[in-house]
Amino acid sequence: MTAGPVSGAPSPDLLRLVARQLFEEINAEHRRGLGYASLRQVEVTTVDAANRNATVILGGDVDNPVAGVKSIGSYVPQAGHVAWAWQSGSDLLLAGAVNQDAVPKARLFSTRVQSQAPGSAVFDFSAAGGAVSLDANFGGGLTMADLAASRIYCRWPGKYRYGAAVEAAPDNASSTTVMATIRLNGATIIARSALTQASANAAALSVTDLRAFTAGNFIELLVDNLGQNTNFGSGTQERGAKLWMSYDP
Repeated sequence: MTAGPVSGAPSPDLLRLVARQLFEEINAEHRRGLGYASLRQVEVTTVDAANRNATVILGGDVDNPVAGVKSIGSYVPQAGHVAWAWQSGSDLLLAGAVNQDAVPKARLFSTRVQSQAPGSAVFDFSAAGGAVSLDANFGGGLTMADLAASRIYCRWPGKYRYGAAVEAAPDNASSTTVMATIRLNGATIIARSALTQASANAAALSVTDLRAFTAGNFIELLVDNLGQNTNFGSGTQERGAKLWMSYDP
């Protein structure tokens, strides 16, 4: 006796099992490569800046992330990027982000006034009025902007443009000499504005430069007054104080 066909549609669980098996077989073929380079879409999950590589998800296979993937040219991978990667055999090379700004950058600004006695001090972006307007995420809790510490960190080694600007005015009608300084790693002066005479009309201080940084370096803004109590920043304008850093490939 010959059995007849099984009636009824396959169960959803069976369909899901078959679909997963097909997906894994197709994905395995892609991982082995086809003997020539092909462009694949991946998701960046974490970044190892010290070794200049990233871990990515290929083909949606979250159970088998691909670690140690290098990038090409000026592309700097960041956590959460959907990126293009060239695949040759089992090798991947990141080529660029999909519809995303891939240049690491960060910017702190403040609308507060920092009153300061004669001397030098770090401008406190963490106080009320301070904010982050630009930032880059490298995964694992690593971002460039550290508002609490009033610092911007380099997370990916390379050349960066950096700068700062701040307004300054003495807290009475007389004048004083003021200056803005960018300090590296809490110790080294890497850029400084000219000494400027500030009076009742606020002086606008600014400084910018270009240099190479290594992963873990940080910059901060110092404000100096050489004569009398001085107000740095502006209580109503974003132009009051800012510190920024941007990768320059």
